[in-house]
Amino acid sequence: MKKQLNYIGIIALMCTAMFASCEKMQEVEMPSVVTGEATNVKSTEVVMNATFTLAGERSINARRAFEMSNSEETLTSNQYYYDDDWTELSGSTTISALMNSLSPGTTYYYRAVLFPKNSDYSAPVYGNVVSFTTEESPSQPTVNIITEKVTSITSTTTRVYGKCTASNVTIKDVGIIINIGQAPTIENNI
Repeated sequence: MKKQLNYIGIIALMCTAMFASCEKMQEVEMPSVVTGEATNVKSTEVVMNATFTLAGERSINARRAFEMSNSEETLTSNQYYYDDDWTELSGSTTISALMNSLSPGTTYYYRAVLFPKNSDYSAPVYGNVVSFTTEESPSQPTVNIITEKVTSITSTTTRVYGKCTASNVTIKDVGIIINIGQAPTIENNI
């Protein structure tokens, strides 16, 4: 029994020495990635925004990016749009990136991503998912002029009746160009 207690004492002493010689592991707080709302949304482009925050006085070498798709299900398809190259980050940084060549009238989903390099963080840190819808394409203006009838034709006067309709444009004035013998233009009208 005495031998058994000696062994337990020796084991306890070894464990104490072993734990005392180990450095205390510090708990490392993960970086915070917040995807901001989209701004300057147009029919084919948008500005994506994000904030990356590291706790305390830590700094890491990392790359900031955006991940975007027109389907929330395919957002994890590894389609990254990088804001910058590898850089030393500390504190809080905000980035904005212009994305163009988008389709009009389409809903897109995006999130910010932080890719740490050679640090306590081995995996990417993802921000929240944000959606936006691009504007519809502006419609082309159309003007329709319909001549309904021409009456009271004399050698110097005539009356022309018609309608003028337009969409996506404001008509300020309507006029008629007449020329004898050739197609009328603004330059050769009577």
